[in-house]
Amino acid sequence: YFALMLPDLCVRPAVMADREALAALVEAIDLELLSSGQIVVEQTFIAVQVDTLVGFVTWAQDEMQAVIVGLGVREDRRRFGVATMLLNDVAEYLREGGLRLVEVTVNAAEPGPRAVLSLSGFRQIGTYANGDMYVGEWRKHKYYGKGAYIYSNGDKYIGEWKKGKYYKPDNLRARHGHGTYIYVNGDKYVGEWKKGKRH
Repeated sequence: YFALMLPDLCVRPAVMADREALAALVEAIDLELLSSGQIVVEQTFIAVQVDTLVGFVTWAQDEMQAVIVGLGVREDRRRFGVATMLLNDVAEYLREGGLRLVEVTVNAAEPGPRAVLSLSGFRQIGTYANGDMYVGEWRKHKYYGKGAYIYSNGDKYIGEWKKGKYYKPDNLRARHGHGTYIYVNGDKYVGEWKKGKRH
């Protein structure tokens, strides 16, 4: 396992006392993922080797989903699995908290972050010609069960799809079961859907 290569490495939630060391680490390294805004200590995990902060992952969340907004590892501790350990631990923590979707956006031209995310079980998604995206369960090359559809205008639907019916962009009748529609302006509907309509 990776931890054997870096003795005394542990991953834990950050606490307020870590704030100064976190700020210094963020300043000292090039982030592996784009960071948005300031790090919220309560939504950050850190990797510590002996008494040295060597990496972090931070996220933003609401009651339905989380978005990884920052991931960084000291240059001399990269290639030892530190980022993978951080992502695995934060994903497990978020799943235990009941979140069903964790999003990460990376630059498609940079293979390093994509490889780390793949090792941690994240699925790569593509976009349709109209800019829409889907990530979730598939069956026989069709959307099936639970998933998230992100529209090019910023709206999102996270929930259930009528089994085996959804396979092309903007098939509104496929929203079927429990789901949440989040509008780009922040409004949202949480509840049941039937044949693509609120029910």
